[in-house]
Amino acid sequence: MEPAAKTLACERLNIVGPDGKTKASIHGTNEGSVFTLADSLGRPQLTAQTGGKGGPSIILWDKTSRQRLTLFVTDEGEPSIELFGPQGVAQTRLSLYRNGKQAITMLDDAGRERISFAVNEDRNAEVKISDRNSKKSLQLSVTEEVKSNPALNITDSQGRLRFQVGLQENNPNLYLLDEAHVRSSYGIIGPDGRPLVTLNDKDGDIIYAFGIDGRGAPFSGEVPKKERKIH
Repeated sequence: MEPAAKTLACERLNIVGPDGKTKASIHGTNEGSVFTLADSLGRPQLTAQTGGKGGPSIILWDKTSRQRLTLFVTDEGEPSIELFGPQGVAQTRLSLYRNGKQAITMLDDAGRERISFAVNEDRNAEVKISDRNSKKSLQLSVTEEVKSNPALNITDSQGRLRFQVGLQENNPNLYLLDEAHVRSSYGIIGPDGRPLVTLNDKDGDIIYAFGIDGRGAPFSGEVPKKERKIH
């Protein structure tokens, strides 16, 4: 009896069924290798591959040979899962990034990001809703701007923050911003919960304010220069 062969070298190996149709195959490429499992009609149902674009990946196909689910690891070692719609476009993505950020992202039929739920690298939760041009239009998050308290941010078509509602030192505040600075605000200040409205110049300095003072009396007027400060 001849000894069993220990090595089989070939460029492609196909496994066929009694009907002669290919049920599985494995072949090598210049970048790596590809392993495919097919259904009874020979249509691919699962593909595992290495090399090529990114790192290793596993693809699941439907009965019309459309990609519907992919698991992959990028060259940077970041794992992701993507769910594809009937048109073959990724519609939901679950990702874990090197900086520790975790995100679930939902996309439209054109592959544009529309909403995402994430825990960012600072371990704070955030929700982002984008318009059809993938510009951030609304963000609910915990940000440093409000000392790690919850905030709702609304941005313009350029992604610039224009409106914010949040907590500062556990007191509610509302801010209206131009392209760079707070131009007006309404908030509660002090342990006794006094309301204060401010009007700010182009640099963000308060120039006019009205509200309730510490004695409970209303006041309004221009703020002296020495008391002005960037909001």
